[in-house]
Amino acid sequence: MITTRRAYQNLEQQGYIRTIQGKGTFVAEVKAEKKEQVAHETLYEAFRHAIGMSLDLKRDPRETRELFEQVLKEMMEKRGIRDE
Repeated sequence: MITTRRAYQNLEQQGYIRTIQGKGTFVAEVKAEKKEQVAHETLYEAFRHAIGMSLDLKRDPRETRELFEQVLKEMMEKRGIRDE
């Protein structure tokens, strides 16, 4: 089981918070490269999960690719994003 103290230690080690003795714990300024890394890792894991589900369901990889493209196109249209 993870304790609150351990959670704070983990967040501090990852650079998300900083603790100043006698003052408290504060959200740290996250550098752009760290934000980009976290975004990349989050998307990678989400795609990995979705592709794994597709393979577990014995779907044809081409069908998975086409479905991904379809969903991407739909979501971009909903948000008014053009494919350039």
